[in-house]
Amino acid sequence: MATHTLLTPKIWLDGFALNPRIFSTAQDYSCAEIDDTAFGTTGTRSTAAGMLTHRYVDQAYHSAGSGTDVDDVLFSRVGTGAIVRTVAPLTGAEGEAAYTTRILQARYNPFDGGSVGEMHATSFEGQNDGTPLVRGTVLNFATENTTGAGTAFQVGAISATQIGYAALHITDPVSLTDIDVKIESDSAENFGASPEDQITFTQQTGAGSDWQTVAGAVTDDWWRINVTGLTGTSAIVVVVFGIL
Repeated sequence: MATHTLLTPKIWLDGFALNPRIFSTAQDYSCAEIDDTAFGTTGTRSTAAGMLTHRYVDQAYHSAGSGTDVDDVLFSRVGTGAIVRTVAPLTGAEGEAAYTTRILQARYNPFDGGSVGEMHATSFEGQNDGTPLVRGTVLNFATENTTGAGTAFQVGAISATQIGYAALHITDPVSLTDIDVKIESDSAENFGASPEDQITFTQQTGAGSDWQTVAGAVTDDWWRINVTGLTGTSAIVVVVFGIL
């Protein structure tokens, strides 16, 4: 199994790509450890798995003023919940794995140490906000300037006890008035059988994000995006889809 050096990960927060400024990211996914030791034990405590938590801590170089810089994005979002956040640890290319959830932006430190002559660093952290951390597949990461379907990926079927989770990020919009994106499924890679609309994202009118789900059972195992409406020049469209 191949290993890799952390060089080109992508980190999307709402309608912004923060990775050009971030130099360190730590992601923690864990469950609470609940003591469930009862009378009759042989002398060793037992533990039950509690609720799941995802936390992250990032460090970045300070930048401000453009409206899309680190300080512009983070300062106003401290205390804000249900923000869509996605991390793609490799390159963010379509077909790669990515981790996505909705978070509470809990802390932002505009002055994270530093001495004279050193880079001005910042740090920020938060945790998932009522949404699980989903390991999904990048269905789309491309500049879209017209309507049409994307590449199909065999993510898998959704059983009756599972849920499909989908994250949408719209970044770098150019003269964008609105854009409509949905996710379709089919039993065939060429979508020649009977494509089904499974998720319709809320229409975006600029840089932004959305989070949607679809409950099982869905027997189709091939998935793709479809840009069904676009008024404007272009925008980068990121879609991640996973099943839990």
